[in-house]
Amino acid sequence: MLAVHRSGQDLCLTPDGSRGPMYHLRPGPVFLSKQAESALLLFGATFHNAWRFKSWDRFYLPKPFSRIDLRVRKIEAAELLHFTELESARKFLEKRMMEITLDPETATPSTVRK
Repeated sequence: MLAVHRSGQDLCLTPDGSRGPMYHLRPGPVFLSKQAESALLLFGATFHNAWRFKSWDRFYLPKPFSRIDLRVRKIEAAELLHFTELESARKFLEKRMMEITLDPETATPSTVRK
């Protein structure tokens, strides 16, 4: 993946991997970002009308014509490079990811925005 990125292509990763647990950031995106010295874009979405799968990740499938609110946060490479331990950088990035993740099933009432 690093070679693909260095060839000029962008990468898109599922932060909690293919097996979860849900909303637990895996170390891969942090490792790749630090190695490539590249910024990360984090995306969060709220689906106003969607089907919710009974899978481990509770995947959303928006219904036709549903409103979807997107949130984006850019994490500059320098924000991760100052961490000497991968786990510290992973926790930092996971916290930033959860700040833009609004899941009504896992959020407390004070964190759900209408």
